[in-house]
Amino acid sequence: MLFISIFVLDIYNIKIKIMNKLVIGIIVVFGLFFIFRYFNSLRKGEPTGDELSRLIVQKSSSLAFYVSLYLWILISYFSDRLNFETDQLIGYGIIAMAIIFAGIWSIFKIIGLKKD
Repeated sequence: MLFISIFVLDIYNIKIKIMNKLVIGIIVVFGLFFIFRYFNSLRKGEPTGDELSRLIVQKSSSLAFYVSLYLWILISYFSDRLNFETDQLIGYGIIAMAIIFAGIWSIFKIIGLKKD
């Protein structure tokens, strides 16, 4: 019985290590992407932050914030049904917020912004 408990704890510790690496990996990849775009613009002689880029980031961040509010409502609603600890739920929520922002930013970058 003790051997099974140790085995389950080892699996749990491995899961936490993988989650921590995933969070750090997503943050690093997201940062490297923006750094790559910045240096690529410098190399081409383009302005690094034009009005359209700033407007796309502003619109995507405001929409991502709005969507992430609903995400946190869903997380709080399902938190008693999920078998995760609080720190895991917060970590998954932060990862989801980053993915939501990246997705919305990508959509705005591809289709552009429409005039109101």
